[in-house]
Amino acid sequence: MDWIKKHYDQFALGVIALVLLGFSGFIAMKTFSFNQAFAALETVPQRNDKLPPLDLAPVAEAHEKLTKPVSWAPKKNSGSLFVSIGYIVDPNTGKLTAPGHTSSGGSLHPPVPDSYFLDNHLDLLSPTALEDDPDKDLFSNLDEYLNGGKKNAAGEPESTSPVDPKDHPPYYTKLYLEQWIKVPFLLLFQSVDGDPAKPETLTFGINPKSLKQPTEFLKIGETVRNTKFRVEKYEAKTAFNKKIEEEEDVSELTLKNTETGESVVLVVAKLTDSPDSYAAFTYIWPQPHQAIKVKKLQEFVLKPNLQEKFKVLDIKADHAVIALPGGGEYTVPLLKK
Repeated sequence: MDWIKKHYDQFALGVIALVLLGFSGFIAMKTFSFNQAFAALETVPQRNDKLPPLDLAPVAEAHEKLTKPVSWAPKKNSGSLFVSIGYIVDPNTGKLTAPGHTSSGGSLHPPVPDSYFLDNHLDLLSPTALEDDPDKDLFSNLDEYLNGGKKNAAGEPESTSPVDPKDHPPYYTKLYLEQWIKVPFLLLFQSVDGDPAKPETLTFGINPKSLKQPTEFLKIGETVRNTKFRVEKYEAKTAFNKKIEEEEDVSELTLKNTETGESVVLVVAKLTDSPDSYAAFTYIWPQPHQAIKVKKLQEFVLKPNLQEKFKVLDIKADHAVIALPGGGEYTVPLLKK
């Protein structure tokens, strides 16, 4: 340190000399690397004369558009070129709106949607749109929409065409139940004698009404004379009668038809309905309407396909169930008056 203080000028010159020497080395290295980079630039690149294939699809598409005449293709139910789709006044709101967008859920004639009339070019504003029959096949627009009898790929009901007379619902959809005709049963369960705890000792008094024969006294397993009904089962019962304010005997005796297997339950001292009930149908195809009376479990035919047979399976107050010729069942609705 004393030497540096005494020879300060010499020490400074030495430091400067070292710095200059370092800069000289750095410049020399840069010069060497520049020469290498420049030498790489002087190398002649490899020639490539191959061109990628041209994509002529856009050219072909443009040529097709130029050669094809321009045509106007309206959207479904969008009106004509100069006349738009007809607008209507919503009967609920009183506002002007497009068909299919009314406040009633897109239907001026429920349950048929507006689109059904528009798709088939029918008069949506006709006050009798549901009852109209444009193809004259005796099936109304409502019939065609509701009773197509066909199913689409998803298994959902599909409507038929209201403008094609060859495409219509099945004829049996024009069948309606007019009345369920009940027939009184000819056998009256009058009495029971014996020990209820021992069914084999019981004897049942059965009065054959209108058969002109005396009361019979039968045991379980025996058949009523001149009938096909066998005594099948007995069940002792009582119930409170509000009119007389006391318990009364409502015991039940079950008879079974030995041919059909049908059972009928008789209540002691009370007349019951026969299983031989009838369905009174009204067939409204063609005009005039046709009345058809069919006994339960009997077969019947409908015009125009008289070779196809239907069968009444069940009858209720508000509907009947029939078996279809090709298999399956159909519920015949009650005729609305």
